[in-house]
Amino acid sequence: MKQWRYSYTASYHIYDIGNGEFITENELPPNVQYISWSPVDHKLVYIVDNDIYLKHEPHESPIRLSSSGKLNKVYNGIPDWVYEEELFGTKYATWWSPNAKFIAYLQFNDTDVPVIEYSYYGEDQYPKTISIPYPKAGAKNPTIKLFIVKIDVPGSVSTVQVSVPSMINSSDYYLTWVTWILDERLSVQWLTRSQNISVISLCDFEENSNRWNCPKKMEHLETSETGWIGVFFTSLPVYTSDSLSNHNNSPTLPL
Repeated sequence: MKQWRYSYTASYHIYDIGNGEFITENELPPNVQYISWSPVDHKLVYIVDNDIYLKHEPHESPIRLSSSGKLNKVYNGIPDWVYEEELFGTKYATWWSPNAKFIAYLQFNDTDVPVIEYSYYGEDQYPKTISIPYPKAGAKNPTIKLFIVKIDVPGSVSTVQVSVPSMINSSDYYLTWVTWILDERLSVQWLTRSQNISVISLCDFEENSNRWNCPKKMEHLETSETGWIGVFFTSLPVYTSDSLSNHNNSPTLPL
């Protein structure tokens, strides 16, 4: 069922090509908001009712990765209306690491965002009232958190929240995109609400402490005193695929 410009819900069935039959054990629920296979192995992540679930194998029972999802209030792994329409241009806010050991996802909290309502005239005799958290200029924006879940051990998950750069955290801000660079390294692009300061953070996983470290010395800062950063969307980082490296075997970020 179509929702907004990019988002919709659908029902899915998993087909085993080797056996030539559908997998009926622990079937997926209806009204899935987003679904994605891992880049390696047979893992599957899907989102229902604004919460994220993981299957290590298609026939296994799912593991719940979030439990805070709430209609029109809290979104896990999928963007709210304003991020879908104005920032991401996609229906998802979930990213697999290249080795499928981690899942990064965003949580959008629209609890304090003002709501608009309008009538939708469909096939029913009476119209439906549609409510959308809709931040206008100067109104409260959704709050955003970035989480990374370690999922390499079946039956066990570990979730860590990634810290916001101090340059950004002192005021209202956006998180404009997440990019995996290596199996245990990702970049995060942050933007102030006034859109005149942008910070790209590079975050590394530390096995001993089981946390993600985003050192300030690895931040790329971009500012403007005469206008906005970028034109409409901010510029996404592009990393080289060759062997060039300038920090802990990190691919080079051309500027």
